[in-house]
Amino acid sequence: MPYSFLVPFSNQDIRILVYEASYKPSYNQQKIISHNCVEHLLGKAEIAPPIDVGRTIYGKPQLRHSNIHINFNISHSENLTVGISHSLPVGIDIESEKRHCEMPDDYIYSEIFASKLEAIDALSTNTLIELWTIKEAVLKASGYGLWGGLKNVVIKMVNRNKGTAYFINQKYEIELSDIKKFVVAVAIHSKT
Repeated sequence: MPYSFLVPFSNQDIRILVYEASYKPSYNQQKIISHNCVEHLLGKAEIAPPIDVGRTIYGKPQLRHSNIHINFNISHSENLTVGISHSLPVGIDIESEKRHCEMPDDYIYSEIFASKLEAIDALSTNTLIELWTIKEAVLKASGYGLWGGLKNVVIKMVNRNKGTAYFINQKYEIELSDIKKFVVAVAIHSKT
């Protein structure tokens, strides 16, 4: 059964849906869990089943054949699945804090960040896993997913947990949280 928790986010509190399996689900089991989480999220928004979810050309899930406008996103890592819905474009990503992420510096500076200076600045506040998770949440919120390119997301954190990010002249509010031994990033498109 999913549970949720509130995250203080800018001028509002947002609710993140969390589903914790007692084991790491197989690919097919994860598809079922993800579908159930989407139904739960959309049910909270008073969208009645059956729910017809499709994907954009970049893979972002969206409602098909509906005149109700709602943005939602899910992510999973190991045995945890997280989801979020919002009236604005929203993205969420989760990664294990223990995920081994060893990469050559040249790759980090050229593929994950636009420059060495940007990488050094960002890594002074957050770990590489945290920054990767933030960038992926922004790309999901934008609708481009990883097709948008991690290095094209510029992050400006005011502290470890809060900040903004920019992608294709669009601004996203960022919130970073921890669930057990996982890092969760939420990105919400900013109207300003």
